[in-house]
Amino acid sequence: MKSQFSIFTKSKIFLFTMLSFLGGVFYATFFGFDLFLVLFVFSIIAVFLFSFFQKKHIFLLFIFFLIFFAGIFWYQKSSPKYLSLEKFVGENIEISGIILREPEFKGVKQKIILQTKEKERVLIKTERYPEYEYGDLILVRGELKEPENFNDFDYRAYLSKDNIYFLMQNPKIEVKEKEKGNVIASNLFKFKKEFENNIKILLPSPEADFINGVIFGSKSEIPPKLYDDFIKTGTAHIIALSGFNVTIIVMFLAWIFSFFISNRKVIVLTAIFTITLFVVMTGASASVVRAALMGSVLLLARYYGRAQHSLNALVFAAFLMILFNPKILVFDVSFQLSFLATLGLLYFYPYFLKKFKKIPNFFKLRDTLSATLSAQAAVLPILIYNFNQISVISPLANILILPVIPIAMLLAFLTGVLSFVSLFLAKIFVFPLWFILAYQLKVIEVLGSLSFSSISF
Repeated sequence: MKSQFSIFTKSKIFLFTMLSFLGGVFYATFFGFDLFLVLFVFSIIAVFLFSFFQKKHIFLLFIFFLIFFAGIFWYQKSSPKYLSLEKFVGENIEISGIILREPEFKGVKQKIILQTKEKERVLIKTERYPEYEYGDLILVRGELKEPENFNDFDYRAYLSKDNIYFLMQNPKIEVKEKEKGNVIASNLFKFKKEFENNIKILLPSPEADFINGVIFGSKSEIPPKLYDDFIKTGTAHIIALSGFNVTIIVMFLAWIFSFFISNRKVIVLTAIFTITLFVVMTGASASVVRAALMGSVLLLARYYGRAQHSLNALVFAAFLMILFNPKILVFDVSFQLSFLATLGLLYFYPYFLKKFKKIPNFFKLRDTLSATLSAQAAVLPILIYNFNQISVISPLANILILPVIPIAMLLAFLTGVLSFVSLFLAKIFVFPLWFILAYQLKVIEVLGSLSFSSISF
C-alpha cells in the first residue's frame, strides 16, 4: 500500500522546489520583506507540519519554505539600494551614456534607453528624427524625472522590470561616438533593420508593416486602426512574438519536417534549431528568447514528455527567466501570457483535440482550433484583468489566419534573405507573400469591424 506521502516523488520534489521559489518572488512583489510576518507564517507552518506530517517529510517541507524565503531574498536583491541619479530628480542635468537597445519608434516619437557608466538607466522620449542607433554614445541635457503612475497603471513598476527608474522628456541629444555597444548585437540589429527596410521596398503598406511585426514583433509602424482590429479579433499575439505564436510556428515546422524526416528526435532538434536561427536573426531580444524557449519546451513536451515532466520543464523555464529578472513574474504581461498560453496548450490542447475529433484536420484545421481555444482559455483571466476586454471572434479569426502564418513567414524570410543578394530575385516570392498577407489583413479588418467582435468590461 502506497504511503499518503508518495506525492514526494523526485519529479514532484523538483516541481515544488521551483514553485516555492516562484512563490517567494510573488510574495515579495506585493508584501516586501517583513521579518515579523515571515517568522509568524513560519511558526504556523512548523506547527502544522509537526502535527500532521510524518517526521521524515518535515525536513523536506522545511527546505521548500527556505527556498520560498530565498525567492523573497532574490526579489529584494533585484532592486537597487542606491541610485546616484536620484539626488538630481527635478533638476536640469547633463548625462552621458550608451544607447542600450534598439530605439522604439511610434508615430513621430522614439524612445531610447540610455545606460550610464554606473549601469543606471534613463528612458528618453524624444522626436522621431534624427533617428539614433543601438551603441551610440550620447550626451543628453534636460530635466531628470521619476516615472509617475497613471490611470490605475503602475508605470513605475512596469519600467522597473527593465531596471529603469528615471526618464527625460525631449532633452537635447548629442551623439559623441558611434558603435560603442556589443559588436555581435550591433551587427544583428543592423541586419534586422536592413531586412525590414528591404521588405518595405518590396511590399506596400500595411502588408510590409504586418509581416515585419510578425517576424520581429515590431508594432510601431502598424496603423492604430489596424492594431485595434488585432486586439478586437484576439490576434494581437501574432505581432507580439508571444510563446503562443512561436509555439504554433514550432509545431507547424515539426509537422513539415515530419514529411522529410522519419526520426522523431531529429524532427524536434531540427525544429528547435530553426527557431534558434529565427531568434538570432530577430536580434535575440528578451521577449523573443522567452517566446522561443516556451515554444521549444512545449515541442519537447509534446514529443517526449508525460504531463508531469512537461509541467516541470515549463516551470523550470519560467524559473530560469525569473532568476534572471524576478520582476517579470508580476510586471511583465507578455511573460504571463506566454507562460499561461503554453500551459494551456500543454493541458487543454489534448482535451479540445478529443472534443473536435469529428472535425477534418485538413491543413491542420482541427489542430489550429484546438490550440487557439486552449491558449485563449488559459490567458482569459489575464486579458480581462489587464485589458478589460475579451474577443468573442478570436477562435474564428485564428482558424482563418494561423494556418498560413508559417507559410507567410517562410516566404518573407526567403524574400528578405534574397533581397541582400538582389531585389530583383527577391521579387519571385513577393506576389504570393502579398496575397497571403492581404488575405489575413482583410480577415482581421472584416471581423474587427463586427459590433460583437469583442466584449469590454
